[in-house]
Amino acid sequence: MEVIRSYGIPVNQQFGGRQISCIATYGIGTIGHAVAGGFWSGAQNFPIKGTDKLLDHVENRPLWVVDCDNVYGGGSRAIFKHAVHVVDAQTRTLLETWFYEIVSEIPALSVPGN
Repeated sequence: MEVIRSYGIPVNQQFGGRQISCIATYGIGTIGHAVAGGFWSGAQNFPIKGTDKLLDHVENRPLWVVDCDNVYGGGSRAIFKHAVHVVDAQTRTLLETWFYEIVSEIPALSVPGN
């Protein structure tokens, strides 16, 4: 959980008047998959925290998956209740974050003349 906190993400604490609760799961994981020609499909070239190196892809690596409830992160014209953070356990690098469980939608902007 300290890795998530080091990125400024509140974990198991009060934030904005809400109690943020998180559950962490550890295991071996892959983000993406191999495709023909020796190429990789999926997220690639993750900057490794504290270095100038890149992790070219994530395949069978030790990962922490942290699901935080009561977060209300915004994105893609919606506000979501949950945030999921994937952390590479070897490098302690936050790899990906995504949101789920929409609590409200934000209307599209109206542009005059369009």
